[in-house]
Amino acid sequence: MRSVFRRFTRDKSGATAVEYSLVVAIVAVSAIAGMDAFGASLIDMLDHIAQTINSVINERIAQG
Repeated sequence: MRSVFRRFTRDKSGATAVEYSLVVAIVAVSAIAGMDAFGASLIDMLDHIAQTINSVINERIAQG
C-alpha cells in the first residue's frame, strides 16, 4: 500500500492523477449513497416479512 502511495505522490502527470482521484471519489460517494438507500428499503421489507410471519404463527397458535 505504501508503494502505491509513493508512486502516486511521485507521479509527474498530476492533472491525470487528480482527475482519476476525483472520478474515484465521485463513484465511491455515489455507491455509498445507493447502498444506504437500498439498505434502508431492504430493512423495511424484511421487517414487513417478519411481521407477516409472526402474524401467521400467532393465528395458528390461537386456532390450536
